Amino acid sequence: MDDADKPRDWFEGRRDRDVIRVRLKDGRTLEGSYLPLQGMHFVHVRDGTLMGKVEGPLAAGEVERLTVLKTRQEIEEDLYDKKRGDPVPGTLHRTRDGYEARLDRLARAAAREEDRKRRYQIEQQFHDVADEIMLAQTKRNWLLAVARWAVSRNDEPTKMDLSGGCMVTAAKFQRPRPQDFDPDPKVRRARVPVPEHVKGDPLSTVNMRRAFNDAGFNARVSVLGELTADVANLLVDFPGGKKYGRFAVEGKRGPDGKMEWGYSWEGNCTPTDLRRMRRCQYSEEFKVFHEIVLKGLDAPVLARQDAKAEEGAEEQDETHAHGFR
Repeated sequence: MDDADKPRDWFEGRRDRDVIRVRLKDGRTLEGSYLPLQGMHFVHVRDGTLMGKVEGPLAAGEVERLTVLKTRQEIEEDLYDKKRGDPVPGTLHRTRDGYEARLDRLARAAAREEDRKRRYQIEQQFHDVADEIMLAQTKRNWLLAVARWAVSRNDEPTKMDLSGGCMVTAAKFQRPRPQDFDPDPKVRRARVPVPEHVKGDPLSTVNMRRAFNDAGFNARVSVLGELTADVANLLVDFPGGKKYGRFAVEGKRGPDGKMEWGYSWEGNCTPTDLRRMRRCQYSEEFKVFHEIVLKGLDAPVLARQDAKAEEGAEEQDETHAHGFR
């Protein structure tokens, strides 16, 4: 057959999911989404049933005319606009402060919106902005949850407040750092050094954690808490493990700018657990623990440990100098 005798290929140039109307030579008309499959041509027709039906495969010689009602690109653009709705008033300035301000504005608008469909549209606008700076999902959750919290409360929420005390839910939240809003990916990935005023404060959050670990305790950040320059929620296990004692140590910066620390027994308050707590409180380790909570890195016990370590190093040097093993 010559090329001139070949039937016209009406499906040439069509993309998957284009909405088309096909008039066949037998008089039937099909209207629906175009579905190509391994060189064959199908039309997904919406006939009022739940799934619709698929007509085909359709040969080129069966088609009398094909009309494109809506291209795939037009469908995707309509869907994009429908998912986002009218833009929330305001301008996005692509700076660190601009991204933070816009995300906060969108989160608060979504939290105050009562219509569920509109709230979903605003959240989509929120995620569009967050995508530009590749903000982690846990930090997006934090911003949205804080905005919902602010609708009915004026105080600053903690991770415990946002999660309701559920450890599984708490893992979904993380407080964003200021550099997380920076448009430069190198700045966002860079490790931020500890401020000098935090380093120099023996009761600062990082120094308190370091003091416990230097004294032989195992201090780590609680799943239900966080560790920042102003707030710390630590779980401290006594030397030897949890069975010898575990306390929740919490610190926050007071109105005067100084860190304030406190602790509570981490247990289930059964008779057995209470006996374990009393036994722990009479131990020498508890005295060290209490001393660190009060003094941090300035605790005298740490100074005594440093002195012993220096003496041990000097004795070892003398032993090697005399040739003893």
